[in-house]
Amino acid sequence: MTCDGVEPLVDAYVDGELDVEKALAVEAHAVGCATCAARLEGTRTLARTMKTAPYFRAPAALAQRVRATTSAASATGQPLRPGTTRRRQNLWWPWLMAVASAAVVVLAVGGLLSRGASPDEVTMQAVIDGHVRSLMAEHLTDVVSSDRHTVKPWFAGRIDFSPTVADLESEGFPLIGGRLDYIDHRAAAALIYKRREHVINVFVWPASDGLPTHATRSGRGYHVVYWTNDGVAIWVVSDLALDELDVFALKLDAATRH
Repeated sequence: MTCDGVEPLVDAYVDGELDVEKALAVEAHAVGCATCAARLEGTRTLARTMKTAPYFRAPAALAQRVRATTSAASATGQPLRPGTTRRRQNLWWPWLMAVASAAVVVLAVGGLLSRGASPDEVTMQAVIDGHVRSLMAEHLTDVVSSDRHTVKPWFAGRIDFSPTVADLESEGFPLIGGRLDYIDHRAAAALIYKRREHVINVFVWPASDGLPTHATRSGRGYHVVYWTNDGVAIWVVSDLALDELDVFALKLDAATRH
């Protein structure tokens, strides 16, 4: 797929509306194209902003004026005359819709800024998006194996770091495999574990220390635990019960510490 082919599919991809074949084609192209990857991430950021921004109800007076304006033609009881009323509506209606759309975006972005959204909040939304995307597009694994000695070498030459892969099957969290992903403007290794029927995505990328130890957040029905370990950021996400996900995170941290 080319950049021209990806461009009209970006919105549908972010909204999860593409079929599996097209979604995988968009993902494959974005891995090797920084421009399209940035376009996808920008669209995701806008979508996250719209979802998390506070809701503002229009003042009653403004709502009344809008209703009065849009119903003015029908209220007169007179038929529309070609070249007059209809032309006026055609002129001002697109402008009104553009202004309304712009106002919604401004309010949404302003709401996030006023709440002082921290970088880890933005990354958390990207991590959840990555988890959901892997399930919706049926692209959970690029390498399928429960053997860490198979999964770890698979990443060699595909990313510029070597993720530590832990075997936690004896703890009740079997390794399923791994894949490449793109999270919050960066390439990431995704390690996939399971707990019964629950999928656990572990996103790993190089980062300076600074994230809290086992900080926990929840959003959109998912739980996220994250921390840094020897210059590596580790983000764990799943719909698994929070107490079990905390246990997994602690065991994973202990198994991967040098």
